[in-house]
Amino acid sequence: MGGKLRCLSHRLIVGVDFGTTYSGVSYVPTNMTARDVIVIKNWPGPGRFTDVNNKTPSRIAYPEENSGLTSPSFGFNVTAKMKSYTWFKLRLDRSATTMYDDPDLRQSEGDGVLKLPRFKTATQVCGDYMKEIYQFTMRILDARFSADVLRITPIEFWFTVPAIWSDSAKSNTQQAARLAGFGTRHGDHVNLISEPEAAAITALSRVTTGGSEVQVAPGDRVLICDCGGGTVDITTYLIKAVQPELDFEELLVGEGGKCGSTYIDRLFIQWMTATFGEAFTSIPFERRGPGSKFMQEFEFCKRDFGLVQDPLAEHQITLAMEGADESQNYDADEGKVTFSSEDLESWFRPVVEKILAMLGEQMRQSQLHSGQPINKILLVGGFGDSQYLLQSLRQQIAVVRGAAIRGLGGIMVKSRRCRRHYGFQLDLPYDPSVDDARHKYVSQFNGRTYSRGTMVWKVKRGEKIDENTFICQTVSKPWYKHETLVFKLPFYSCSADIPPRREDHPRVHKIGEVVVDLRNANLNRFKKRWKFRQDSYIYNLQYELQIMFAQREGVLLREGVLFVRAKNGNDIFGKAYIEYDTE
Repeated sequence: MGGKLRCLSHRLIVGVDFGTTYSGVSYVPTNMTARDVIVIKNWPGPGRFTDVNNKTPSRIAYPEENSGLTSPSFGFNVTAKMKSYTWFKLRLDRSATTMYDDPDLRQSEGDGVLKLPRFKTATQVCGDYMKEIYQFTMRILDARFSADVLRITPIEFWFTVPAIWSDSAKSNTQQAARLAGFGTRHGDHVNLISEPEAAAITALSRVTTGGSEVQVAPGDRVLICDCGGGTVDITTYLIKAVQPELDFEELLVGEGGKCGSTYIDRLFIQWMTATFGEAFTSIPFERRGPGSKFMQEFEFCKRDFGLVQDPLAEHQITLAMEGADESQNYDADEGKVTFSSEDLESWFRPVVEKILAMLGEQMRQSQLHSGQPINKILLVGGFGDSQYLLQSLRQQIAVVRGAAIRGLGGIMVKSRRCRRHYGFQLDLPYDPSVDDARHKYVSQFNGRTYSRGTMVWKVKRGEKIDENTFICQTVSKPWYKHETLVFKLPFYSCSADIPPRREDHPRVHKIGEVVVDLRNANLNRFKKRWKFRQDSYIYNLQYELQIMFAQREGVLLREGVLFVRAKNGNDIFGKAYIEYDTE
């Protein structure tokens, strides 16, 4: 690369893999190729395993709770004696659940796991952690390209997010990134890319350019299984072409769940608690929780499990426990905890079964919808390093490079399958055959009977969407001059196969509200009637909303691309944006 950006028209692409347990960063200038992507490997801190680490722990400690700190500490800098927080990424998406989730995940909240400091929200904690990532990354780029060049070079940041993330969680992720400083320089931008898509871009770019024992061809149906620390995402792609450039699209609606490798950690902690009781639970969290030397040793056991096919093989990790009696599971003299391969498999099995269930469902859906089977499976993500999991799926390719490669623009998914139904709750003409009489009312404007709160689904689950997909909805609003010209229209999603007619269905979730501002609109555009009883005109504010699917930014809606147009007209006469339901 030579450490230079030769032309100011070039940009710098930075991929950020913000993970539940570990996070990583990669970068590449746009005048380079996917082969030139550099992964940052010199993360600082005394807790490093080696001098080369592709990722740093997603962990943060605050000076308000640690007397030796003057500023937040992150990653490998967080020592075992500090009060710290981890797994906070999962708190960004508290609403979305799937049948594949770890059933006891919420019970894990305590100490620093999934817990937040009382003075911070999940978005703020994620923003604080990302700020440390941002500042370290900028120092690396400054040293690589020089401060003068970096100052005038636009940077595109690409954040990976779980494919199962709700629209609110994606918005929270963007907000946290901007709180951290990403995208705040003039010319810089923050975009989101789903984790399986980033993995697919990396994997498929390699298997079409050589250097891999797996090769793909047009017509192949390739399943990407992205197994991370907190989440698992499975997405299937159809390869349309490999020359002159890779062209692929989502074949099916993906599957996913919060059942990553932290599920195994939780089962192991349950076993420790049941086996040793207070002798274990009385140990300070810093010595037994995520990031501790104890759990780091368990991480090595997880990665190596499956290399040796011996159910009687024993595994040992170090933890001194006062009051723990000598037993087959504990050597009091050496301070060693012992468990068998059979024990370890019992902690792996529930997780792997959920992953295999998701794989089976994708294969069934492929056969059902196209009559063709999935013919290649690629296992990616941090949990993909597990030898036990590899025995089931066989392939492993890194994910962190994919976000940076996506920014190069040469490789991208041309279309996706919408994971949810999206729509509005509107008042529609009353239909006695399907509408409940309790919801009907008579319009003040035209005297007609309507039914309140009927769902109108504008985009269906499984529908093919791309950069040009948008929702168009006509809205009519009776309005008197003494009322506000800023309206809020609730916006909903639903993950059920068949969306319901009413919003009070348990599978319907409110995303947020579309805020429409017509304060600068010319009211002469609208029909009006004189109401003698009110001694005032009543206007029928009829307008058309156009909502873009902003795939580049990774969120459903983006400010500035939410148009308000006159009915049957082309003039933009108002503005609109979305307020997401957050924490």
